[in-house]
Amino acid sequence: MSDALDYVRNNCGMAGEEVADKLDKLEAEIDSLRKCKLILSEEQKERFELRSRDLMKWLCDNCHPHTKIIITSTTADMVEGIIARKTTEYVRG
Repeated sequence: MSDALDYVRNNCGMAGEEVADKLDKLEAEIDSLRKCKLILSEEQKERFELRSRDLMKWLCDNCHPHTKIIITSTTADMVEGIIARKTTEYVRG
């Protein structure tokens, strides 16, 4: 993308330079987001495994195999898969 930014910066006047600067900043933000990784301590990993195993066992004992639980920091949703289609055809990189 830097060739395109250089072209805009050099050939589009002041507005082009502003646009190129904004695109530079966006590109840097996107790169930093791509590098973000959640880092867990060994204790956190062990606690996660223990708690998730309990929930998996409960799910197996009480629901059919197409039931899933999706947990966020504010909700726990139990959902049922009706139909699924998996493809990586559109994944880039």
